[in-house]
Amino acid sequence: MDLKIEPKAAEDILAIYDYYEGISEGLGDKFYSEFRAKLFLIRMFPKMYSVRRKLYNLRGAVVKNFPYIALYHVGKDAVHIIAVFSCYQSPAHHKKEIRKRK
Repeated sequence: MDLKIEPKAAEDILAIYDYYEGISEGLGDKFYSEFRAKLFLIRMFPKMYSVRRKLYNLRGAVVKNFPYIALYHVGKDAVHIIAVFSCYQSPAHHKKEIRKRK
């Protein structure tokens, strides 16, 4: 199945990468490596992760070793990564941002 990263999700990923690189050189690369591993699993087994946002039928996969969750929608021909959020942010913040992106 194809995997498509929506533009706002790409912005999320870049911001997270830059944040970790600002903390320690190479940490952003570690985040991105773990994120890519998670994308591989999402692409191979799109229904492996549970639905987190029933209203939008979004599934969520937590990135290993980092407090971030990738929210995605499984379409007919592709998986769409909608957002990558911090697990420390409130669910209300996630809901508000998702509404803006849909």
